[in-house]
Amino acid sequence: MTKDTTHAQVFHFDLYGKRDAKYEFLNNNSLKCIEWNELKPKTPNFFLVKKNFEGNEGYEKGFKVDEVFTLFKMGTATGKDDIFVGMNNESLKAQLNQNHITYDENDIVVYNYRLFDKRKFIYNNQLIQRLRVDLQKHFIKENIALVTTKILSSKFYYHTFVADDISDRCLISNKGQEGNYFFPLYLYPETTKQQTIGQTAERTPNLNAEIIWQIAEKLGLIFTNEKETTKDTFAAIDI
Repeated sequence: MTKDTTHAQVFHFDLYGKRDAKYEFLNNNSLKCIEWNELKPKTPNFFLVKKNFEGNEGYEKGFKVDEVFTLFKMGTATGKDDIFVGMNNESLKAQLNQNHITYDENDIVVYNYRLFDKRKFIYNNQLIQRLRVDLQKHFIKENIALVTTKILSSKFYYHTFVADDISDRCLISNKGQEGNYFFPLYLYPETTKQQTIGQTAERTPNLNAEIIWQIAEKLGLIFTNEKETTKDTFAAIDI
């Protein structure tokens, strides 16, 4: 006895329109006369709708953004924006005072709330619902991040931006389900009070060294952590 390895055929049909039009279509047609589209589901996703895979082979040769960057996380969720996010220092302090919240004025920082909408925010891990210090601590100093999402609520793609400060999880999308992921360009080392006076801790690119090596080899250039004017070099910001 041999095992039948023949795969089943999969067919799909989309019917768009208002309810009455759909009812009329169903009344006037049957399973036998509908012009079905035969699908060819492929690993790993096995899509059960018609997809255009033209150019997919070349696309898959590229690097995924979550492979290029070593650290990435969703942005901050305060849990109570009306208390912890203010238009300016005065309004933020008024909100905190009205709610009888003890705070340190030194914790007030610039906050990327929405697109081109910088506000003030209390950077305190004890007060904020999801501060995500392991990500946001790298934006206390000069830095920049690529911002994008996993989920798209629109058929049009416009879900990519850059950020240069501590940022909200809904920076580029206010839909709620589209949590924004931040990919910082640089990582800063931990600093302590015991560090030698005058000692400066260098930031390092938040990039996959193996992928950077491949890019450098293909380009015939030398990678440098910081931008230089030296000939035949490229830096993290160029990536």
